[in-house]
Amino acid sequence: MAYEYFFQQQVDVVIMEVGLGGLLDSTNVCQPDLTAITTIGLDHTAILGTSLADIAEQKAGIIKEGVPLVTGKIASEPLAVIHNKAQQLQSPHVCYGQDYQVEPVQSSAEVEEFLFSNACRLKEGYQSALFGVHQVGNAGLALELCDHYCYLKGLPLLRQDEIRRALKQTYWPARLEKISAAPLIFLDGAHNPHAMKALIASIESHFPDYQKKVLFSCIQTKDVQEMIALLKEVPQVQLLLTSFADARSFSKEEMQGLAKNEKLAFVNWEHYLTQYQRDEHEEKELLLITGSLYFLAEVRKYLLNDR
Repeated sequence: MAYEYFFQQQVDVVIMEVGLGGLLDSTNVCQPDLTAITTIGLDHTAILGTSLADIAEQKAGIIKEGVPLVTGKIASEPLAVIHNKAQQLQSPHVCYGQDYQVEPVQSSAEVEEFLFSNACRLKEGYQSALFGVHQVGNAGLALELCDHYCYLKGLPLLRQDEIRRALKQTYWPARLEKISAAPLIFLDGAHNPHAMKALIASIESHFPDYQKKVLFSCIQTKDVQEMIALLKEVPQVQLLLTSFADARSFSKEEMQGLAKNEKLAFVNWEHYLTQYQRDEHEEKELLLITGSLYFLAEVRKYLLNDR
């Protein structure tokens, strides 16, 4: 359906994200100009495999013969699997840290500052409006893809002012999104341990001395125990579990049982958020709502409609 729509609209460029893995994903019927693999983490293990190398093999299924591949910051073992596949298919492999460089400079709750350089550009400073230290690598990968596409098509590179304007205007709902300043509330759809570690690193980096309340829920196919374990280790945290209306989610009874086993509180998220917004809070206090993107979609709609 998406391909038919793009054809009807006669679009110039399509950026198509794989739904699951790569090798057997429905998006993989296209013949791309470029392919990219951002990161490799343990997710969808029942389908993609239980090791990073197994998952990398599935992800590498998007590599096409002779088509350049750009990779983000990936651990050595899965990166080796991807690189070997690219060599087999004689696909040029553009690698993070070797063919293009991304260096974090300064991080704040408003912008992420970083340096970027590659074969086409000298080292220059940029600012990403996406909050989170992991977004620096994502921004660098996007810049490399853009430059490489222009090179392949014989197009002029984007000007520095165009890149800076685009990065500052980038907006991604439920990705460390500050949905309220008073009280301070963030939404983030970290739904696997890899993403949860990145989220926690960003929160601890920016708000080390804040009291943190975390409202968490996820669907049944995710590693809920591992994510709860990671969240419980956050300093100055009060972790609350909840449930939401989705056929794939844990039931209220299941989440209540999990909360009891983990010695955590279970709350109705709508009642909790209504009261939370009425209450007085410490100056250095934040609420982080995280887990399933399906859950975050409900919460975001609720909070925005409540204004």
